[in-house]
Formats: sequence, C-alpha cells, structure tokens
Amino acid sequence: MIKREVPNGWCVFTWDRIILPAEMKGKLDPADWRPLLASSLIYEEQLRNRRNLGLILLLTPVYVDAFGWWELLAVSIPASSIPVSLLLIDIAGLFAALALSGTLVTRFSRRLRLRADQRAAKHIGRETLERVLEEMKVLGLEDSYAGVGWNSGYLGSAEFMKGRPTLVERIENLNRALGDAIQK
Repeated sequence: MIKREVPNGWCVFTWDRIILPAEMKGKLDPADWRPLLASSLIYEEQLRNRRNLGLILLLTPVYVDAFGWWELLAVSIPASSIPVSLLLIDIAGLFAALALSGTLVTRFSRRLRLRADQRAAKHIGRETLERVLEEMKVLGLEDSYAGVGWNSGYLGSAEFMKGRPTLVERIENLNRALGDAIQK
C-alpha cells in the first residue's frame, strides 16, 4: 500500500492508483471528485514538461552557487587568504540563492496549479469546479499548506513555505478567467 499525504483538493496519480486526500474521503459525492481529478490530472500530465523545465530554470541560482563552491574548492590553497573571503561571499550567496529560488518555485507552482484549474473548467464547466470548491470551503476542507508566506515552523519543515493556492484563490482564478473570456 502506498502511504503518501495528499493535500485537500488535489489527487495524486501512480501507475495503477489514484490517491485521494484521506481527510476528504466520504465527505464529497463521487460526482464531486470529477473536477478535482480533472484539475490534478491536467497539472500532472499536460503541464508536466512546463513544470519540469520551469523548475530547472528557477533553480539556476542554486546551480550557479554550487558551481561557485566547486570553483572555490578547486582554487583553495591552505596558505592563501583569498578562499576565506570567497567562502564568506559564497555562503551569503547560497542563502540568497535558496531564498530567491524558493520564492520563484513557489509562485511558479501556484500559477501552474491555477492554470490546471482553468483548463479543467474548460472541459467540465467552470460552474461545476467552482461548486465543488465552494462545497469544500463550507466543509472546512482547506489545504493546510495552501497560501504564500512563512510559517512559524523551523526551516527544515515542509511548512516554512506554502505554495499551493487556497480555495478562495482557486475560485477567484476561475471567476477571473471567466471575466477575461467575456472581454475577449
């Protein structure tokens, strides 16, 4: 059996299973799962290449800093005082690179998930997806990691950066997409 925490409002697909959020089981009708499955499947499959390429590009600051460490170790001579100053600069660069990449990856992932909702709404209907999201909101099935910001947890926890859109943001995204479509 696969044990994996799945956030509320999303689904995970493996080779032979669909893993649903444990907290949501039994709280929605089977028909209500359809829009959530559609959005998750679009995110996992249709947006996979864009997601992978984006993550590689957004992690470039970390790659550049890692290259700096490699170069620093290559030119390091114990009698030289240059590597100590380079080491301090590179440590500062590492923290800056991690903060920058983390922020960019979080925003990028959120935008892709919202785009998956828009595409799912085109296939199953905006009202259907919006109704399910509203029902989740009423039932208090909010994703605990949704939103952006820093949590009071320590830096090693999965909670220190939140990256998925909230139910309110998902609903607003659908309404904004409808408004954009009407204007065109």
